[in-house]
Amino acid sequence: MDGSDAVGDDLYFEIIKSERVRVRALAILMGSLFTASLAMVVLGRDWIPGAGLLEQRVPLGRIATFYGAAFAYEILAHTVLGIVIAKRRRLPEAPRYGNALVETSIPTVMMVLLSGAVGPEVALNTPLPMAYFLFICLSTLRMTASLSIFTGCVAALEYAGLGFYYFGVGSTSDPYVTSIWSVLAKAMVLVIAGLVCGFVGTQIRRRLVASLETVTERNRVVGMFGQYVSPAVVDQLLNQPVEGAGEERFVTIMFLDIRGFTSFAERRTPTEVVAYLNTLFATMISLVNANNGIINKFLGDGFMACFGAPLSDGRDTQNAVRAALDIAHAVERMSADGTIAPTRIGIGLHAGTAVTGSVGSAERREYTIIGDTVNLASRVEQLTKQYGVPLLVTDAVWQVVKADYAGRALDPVTVRGREEPVAIYALS
Repeated sequence: MDGSDAVGDDLYFEIIKSERVRVRALAILMGSLFTASLAMVVLGRDWIPGAGLLEQRVPLGRIATFYGAAFAYEILAHTVLGIVIAKRRRLPEAPRYGNALVETSIPTVMMVLLSGAVGPEVALNTPLPMAYFLFICLSTLRMTASLSIFTGCVAALEYAGLGFYYFGVGSTSDPYVTSIWSVLAKAMVLVIAGLVCGFVGTQIRRRLVASLETVTERNRVVGMFGQYVSPAVVDQLLNQPVEGAGEERFVTIMFLDIRGFTSFAERRTPTEVVAYLNTLFATMISLVNANNGIINKFLGDGFMACFGAPLSDGRDTQNAVRAALDIAHAVERMSADGTIAPTRIGIGLHAGTAVTGSVGSAERREYTIIGDTVNLASRVEQLTKQYGVPLLVTDAVWQVVKADYAGRALDPVTVRGREEPVAIYALS
């Protein structure tokens, strides 16, 4: 699943969650109306103002039954949406439109029930037609413009249909009560309300998409660079996305290795080994991050860090040297004060051009740095064992930092894969 598919799925289920909130609100409303109407039937209506009129003309029993059915329907819809969200299965679009049709018809059915009791002139001019706006406004939570427009059109057609059925085209006795043109004007307002809510829902949806894309991009960056990238670097990467295609970058590569780790691990329990590495790496990672580098990969008892890709501040080599010396001094201090067992490390640095880019598949990608610069940095780190020093750098690094740091030249060495000897320097 690529990033766009992931955003699409996340968006769909966020919309379904929003729709479930809408259904929950309607369930509460229908449940309240059912309870109130049932109480009138069971407890009597003498305590209600106008009880005589209600007793004689309003079919409270049928109204209570209808609200009970509407309440059960909303509970069922709420349950179905909960299952869809839990199992992350997409619903066909047709049931969503069917649901909109059923819900928007609730005020229509109520007006039909009242028309038989108090007459259509009263029923169609009670506050009941205003209930259509409740369903139209709640359709905004569907975040689908077509559904909001559909809801508005259903409300308009049903209300206009009632007007034609009860009043007919020729009725002009009272333009504000039985005139079909008054009914049509109200129906047109319902259509406009649907259009407005569709527009609002679309705007909400666009902002939700933007938010999800931001979260997806952040997760992609963090996933690509691991958990060991500072938040500041993550923020920069989000503003300066990493190119998927390979590119050449001038970088400084650091290889670090813990000396004698195998023999150390043989004498410790797995828990002690993990605790030791976590303590040591926590400090090292922090120092790499503090100097604008990233840990590109862990290598068992060591790691490879990069300065200059994917981000560069123009002082990548200086940053790498400062980070290496900070790490060496921190390890000495932690060994001396007993924070960790006595530990020796070897660090090799080399600066040069490397190919950088995101490599992998749609399921798993990794930011990779490859080239001769990486290989030489690894070889230089291995030479720290031969010379018994914690930090070696190549001439490419030394020429950049020699004015700021003390160091001594060692005999040029021949490394595997290179014909010419490599000049190296020990820094302290």
